[in-house]
Amino acid sequence: MRGASLILCGLLLLAAGAKADPLADAEKALRRGNAKGALAAFDALIAAEPLNPFAHLGRQEAQRRLGRAEALAAEYEKLWLGKPSEAARAALYARLLPPAEALEVLGKAATPDFLVHLGRARAMRPLSDERLPEALAAAIAACPPDARSLGLLASYFEDAGEFDRAGELFAKAAAADPESVAALVGLARCQRLKGKPDEALEPLAKAQLLDPEDVAVPYETGLVHLDRLDPEAALAALNGALSLDLKDMDALIASAEAFLMKGEPKDAVERMRRAVEMAPDRLDARLLLGYALEVQNLNDDALEVYAATAKADPLCSAAHVGIGWILLKKGKYTQAIAEFRQASDLAPGEPTPFFLLAYTHDLMGQWNEAIEAYAALLARHPGFARAWNNIGLDRDLLGKSREALECLQKAVDLDPENLEFGLNLGNAFYNAKKMKEASAVFGALTEKYPQSVHAWSGSGRSLNAARRYEEAAAAYEKAIELAPEDADLHLIVGVIYQEQLRKYDLALDHFRKYMKLGGADPVVESWAKECEKKVRR
Repeated sequence: MRGASLILCGLLLLAAGAKADPLADAEKALRRGNAKGALAAFDALIAAEPLNPFAHLGRQEAQRRLGRAEALAAEYEKLWLGKPSEAARAALYARLLPPAEALEVLGKAATPDFLVHLGRARAMRPLSDERLPEALAAAIAACPPDARSLGLLASYFEDAGEFDRAGELFAKAAAADPESVAALVGLARCQRLKGKPDEALEPLAKAQLLDPEDVAVPYETGLVHLDRLDPEAALAALNGALSLDLKDMDALIASAEAFLMKGEPKDAVERMRRAVEMAPDRLDARLLLGYALEVQNLNDDALEVYAATAKADPLCSAAHVGIGWILLKKGKYTQAIAEFRQASDLAPGEPTPFFLLAYTHDLMGQWNEAIEAYAALLARHPGFARAWNNIGLDRDLLGKSREALECLQKAVDLDPENLEFGLNLGNAFYNAKKMKEASAVFGALTEKYPQSVHAWSGSGRSLNAARRYEEAAAAYEKAIELAPEDADLHLIVGVIYQEQLRKYDLALDHFRKYMKLGGADPVVESWAKECEKKVRR
């Protein structure tokens, strides 16, 4: 989510009203980037209402913003130990604990309320606890109808990737409090995450009118425009966020993405250097800096950044992927393989290290090793169409036609709109001497992609091998219409006209074009002379 805080956008929903609302004021200060002021306001509120859960949640977020998160668990453990059976104390402490420990703390609450039920659901989800449906149902049933509580519940579903459900709850929160900026931003974010960025613009426009100084509004607007592939609008919004809070790391990183999308990597590098200086522990900033340097072809500098990142966090698999990729580009395949192996060991659930490991073996001509790496990837990600395609090509190179065809067909089934995969399947049928199937594949591709030279030439090649010479010549002629400067196409169809169809005038025309285009085969000149003699008879 490019670092967007679920706590900030889901938990801290603004309760607007004509009368003074200290909690709303504290939340507003936090959303405007004033973490110190927000912390002071939350502390004052807690002094008056010691167990106000939303004041404590806001306080926890403010402490995180100020880099004081490490002491939070110990602090809230003391609060909890004051009365472990009290629901609010248990819920606040449990949020700061690993899932198993959180469940133990929450289990001591004498009268579970909405926050306790929701806390149990949050803790159970990563543990795949079979009691999760029961806990979630209890949380939904106990959820009060106010905007803040609905936002908490919406955040749970958003964090779980259930953006439809989260969006519905954020919409209810916005209905409960029409002036809730956080609810509108949450609704917009869910629309973006559902792949509907255009539909996110309306709630963001409303939020902008309600509070022009809320940093989350221009930040989310920038992300929406990035998804709409409009880097200019994204930069305008993200620069607006930075004008409100110069230290907004998420906006700074997203603005670098916008510069990269615009094709201005130099500006992206400048922003990422600022980000790394401000927050050297932010791995995403370091990694994006490395990538921006790569785009500028400053590979040595990128390698230095990736190596420093790996040193700072030896468990960062993405840093090893970056190192391996630079080494691969430098032709240092053996060293690249070592990095990709380390990355795959660190993150066995991530497909990229396995794919690049296999790809590097392909570049080295180590087909069996590549197949082994692709197989490891597919065991974890069976829907990875490119891996099926590549393993099929490797098996074809090893002469394992049946296995190759099965893999290439799987790639096409997974991604039927991919022209490359279709061409590879047709070529594999051709290599297996299955011309009927090859012709059918290439024929379908010419109908689907009539502007593809490769589809028409593949069709011509398979039809020629199947001795369907008239159809083969027609297919090659279509390919030549699309690529008239391709000398080899003229040569191939010329041979078909000369040897198979005895259409010497057409053969002569294509042989002449082949030579005019700089065709290097010296024998073609003699073929042209033979055709010329036969045309004169």
